[in-house]
Amino acid sequence: MFHLLNRPMDSRSSLLWRWWSLVEVVCHRSYFLGGLLGAVAYPFELLLVRARREGVSTEIMICKAA
Repeated sequence: MFHLLNRPMDSRSSLLWRWWSLVEVVCHRSYFLGGLLGAVAYPFELLLVRARREGVSTEIMICKAA
């Protein structure tokens, strides 16, 4: 569901973890810069969500009662 705008819990990629560390630092320092970073990253997020079948952060499970 998310690739860049949520903690990559289901990934071993050091690049994604470094990206997330940068996001956390920026967001903690400045609300405005965090919003700006999110706005810049959002189009790339949309491209990754379309291109990849599974995200690295949020997983949704749908269950049906028997």
